[in-house]
Amino acid sequence: PSPTPSPGEEPERAQLTVYFAFQCTGGGGVTQILDQLDGAGVKALFLFRSEELEANEENLRRIVGSGHAVGLSVEGTTLSQVEEQLDQGEALLDRLVRLKTHTVYLEKAGRDVSSALSEEGWACWSPQLDQTVDTRSAATRSNALMNSFDSRTGSVRVMLDDRPGTADLLDRLLPRMERENYRTRLALETWF
Repeated sequence: PSPTPSPGEEPERAQLTVYFAFQCTGGGGVTQILDQLDGAGVKALFLFRSEELEANEENLRRIVGSGHAVGLSVEGTTLSQVEEQLDQGEALLDRLVRLKTHTVYLEKAGRDVSSALSEEGWACWSPQLDQTVDTRSAATRSNALMNSFDSRTGSVRVMLDDRPGTADLLDRLLPRMERENYRTRLALETWF
């Protein structure tokens, strides 16, 4: 029989590992997000659309230099559209930071495209908690995420946006996660 917690003792909660990704679509908050993550020692995946790469060259260097991961976010719906966007993104990443990525987030494409890309060696990121359209306050978003975390075990993949308010969210969320002993890990390509 399993031991019953003493009065005033809480039962042990299963360990939760959180994988963060940030969809970078020109929101302007990448530097502040990096400040929060680096200050807390948290590594994350940054997903850029091809058209955002050149404007973020300095941020890309910092992302790579700090040990974060970079992937591409594509809007195409067909395999040929997606592959064209991936080719553009790969060429830019190679030119800007000498990086070859194998991670992609498909914004609109379906399972058929995802399956085809997986066969080509791409790791397709799919969030379990997509917070990119949540425009509530940082405090409200932090509470909502903590409530979601509290009801989960194992791991959870979270995607946030690159608006400046996301750094405020992290400022509230990361210390709370640490107090609750939630682990954060860098999303590795083989774990999607």
